[in-house]
Amino acid sequence: MRCSKVEKRLAEQELGILSPGKKEALDAHLAKCAACRQVAEEFKRSVMALSEGTDIDPPQDLVQRILRHAAREPEPSAPRYWWWIAPALVGAVIIMLVLYMPAFFGPRIHMTEQEVLAGYAENLEVLGFGNTEVYSEDNASDYEEFGIPPEVAKLLI
Repeated sequence: MRCSKVEKRLAEQELGILSPGKKEALDAHLAKCAACRQVAEEFKRSVMALSEGTDIDPPQDLVQRILRHAAREPEPSAPRYWWWIAPALVGAVIIMLVLYMPAFFGPRIHMTEQEVLAGYAENLEVLGFGNTEVYSEDNASDYEEFGIPPEVAKLLI
């Protein structure tokens, strides 16, 4: 039996699931290996302490061992997929600026109410409705036939 399997076999023995052949191999290995006998003793003490509920003092060098082990562990690195997100976001912002720049900084068209009404009248004349009867007060509902909203029609009359 190898030393690396001793702890597993000790746990199996404690749980009562160790086969008789493996138990003989474990006992033979413990008779030859002093390091594994020490591990077995610590295991037995731990099991007894846990079953009794007593406090166990940690080994004196536990903190140093943990710190040494932590110093050897590399820091987890950031995920690798971030390398393409930044350029994609920059590209998206540039495209949005190019597409929407005219809307924010383009020429502003401000028309007065009178200019809007003149435009409607001009369009009516182009369509062939330039006579004065269309603009009379009696025929206010006729404006709707030409697609002019009632609010605007009131202004035209």
